[in-house]
Amino acid sequence: MSKFSHIAITCLTFITVAINSPAVGMNSSIDVLIDQAIQQSNKNNFAEAVISAKKAIATDPMLHRAWRLFEQITDHLSNADASASWAGLEQVYGSNPYYHVYHAIIFKGRGTLDSVTYEREMATAKELAPNNPFVLFYNIQDLVYLGQYTSALQSLQSYKATGGNKEVDSAVAFYECLLRGVDRQLNGRDIPLVSWTPPASFEIDISVSGISKPTGIQPWLIQLCGSNSNSIDFVIGGNSDTGVNPKRWKFVGGSQEDPYPYAPGLYIWDGSVIAVPNYGVIVVNGTRIKYVVTEGTTTRTRVGVVKDWRFVFGN
Repeated sequence: MSKFSHIAITCLTFITVAINSPAVGMNSSIDVLIDQAIQQSNKNNFAEAVISAKKAIATDPMLHRAWRLFEQITDHLSNADASASWAGLEQVYGSNPYYHVYHAIIFKGRGTLDSVTYEREMATAKELAPNNPFVLFYNIQDLVYLGQYTSALQSLQSYKATGGNKEVDSAVAFYECLLRGVDRQLNGRDIPLVSWTPPASFEIDISVSGISKPTGIQPWLIQLCGSNSNSIDFVIGGNSDTGVNPKRWKFVGGSQEDPYPYAPGLYIWDGSVIAVPNYGVIVVNGTRIKYVVTEGTTTRTRVGVVKDWRFVFGN
């Protein structure tokens, strides 16, 4: 398998979209260029691969996989060489949404693009192609990692309205699991009745401690949503036939300054998370919670507690 044929899910990094070599028997000029760029990349001939990928983009500027391949190739270069590879493209492709999406992703990932410019690039891409499923996918991803869950859900609905695209449908399903898992308690949708009480006993009942500090730890809900193809049934619940036996994870200790990562921008401590058939994964009443949202140059932190199965914030 090509090193450019993968989907990776990691904490606070982006899900990448697979780029595969053209099918056997296809010999259009753009297929030849893409295959050539992949082969050159796999041999670490990145300078030549950049040229081939640029030719593919010039052949069809609205071919998503050509832009994605170009971004993946230039991500292997030094900052100086990557910048040189992208130099001048805005003048040619400034009205192309894929230019803005992938320029934002690669240089934000390298730490050489500030958050305001990154957000502006993503917003420009959506303005240029509001119904493009690839643009909407990256918009969903972007909003999730900024903690803007309500806006991300709106983009998810827009993505579904387009009919989606098979290249990113599975990645979008992951985000749907994550978004619905957070939204239910953030906005009070499909949560247990106030009078509901959790089971008296759990099939799995373990204490979790010491996970907040290690670099690269995946937030708890990300781990659950990425675990298998039936993750959304496990996380959302909704009926008694999901095959979920009651489970509880007790998050021992922690503090506002040193919490456990639950989802991007959401942190918990001094509480528990349970999974039950009817309601799926729920943060239990009394659990302390911190919610960090970034919008442009403003980052807002709200601290609260889970009450009546909702996230309730005091500020």
